Amino acid sequence: MGPAQDDRTLAGLAEALRLPLAISPPARDMVETAYRTLKTARVIGSAGLNASREKMCFLPVGAEPVPNPAGVAPGMILRLTGGAAVVSVPGRPEESRAVFESAMLRLRDLFPLRASAERELEAPTSDESAMRPVLDRLTEEFPGVWVKSHPPAARRKDPIRVTLQSFAATQKEADTLVEGALRRLLALAGSR
Repeated sequence: MGPAQDDRTLAGLAEALRLPLAISPPARDMVETAYRTLKTARVIGSAGLNASREKMCFLPVGAEPVPNPAGVAPGMILRLTGGAAVVSVPGRPEESRAVFESAMLRLRDLFPLRASAERELEAPTSDESAMRPVLDRLTEEFPGVWVKSHPPAARRKDPIRVTLQSFAATQKEADTLVEGALRRLLALAGSR
């Protein structure tokens, strides 16, 4: 994230996501403002951008720069399809903390899923592979519910545990999703 040529964080991220790097005008404004502030404070002699400073202005296409109140290099949020996001922060601890806190405030506004519900139950078997077809079908029928199986410890005959979890805009929606998936799981398991 910084000016050093061996800092390839964003280049590696862009390559992994198959996105080009490009100058982000808002990131450029952040970097230029930071260097003007440093020059005014007489910390540095020149405020202009050079190749090393300009490197901090390149972000994967579609990324949003996050201001760095404790340093120069902006952080970055890149929203991915499916509701995921990647956050990159500078490496120095005080900068990482400041940028991460700012990024979390932005992410809170990006994701309206503020409520969650969870239920856990024991399956009628200790054979996780026997439950897999039922759990896979449940996952297909309830895409808004995370279905996770937890096998017993090695060589134990305890039943597997199944966790159903949902996230939604309201608590009622989250509860309704999990309760619907629970009823369907019980029906599917009872028909076996």
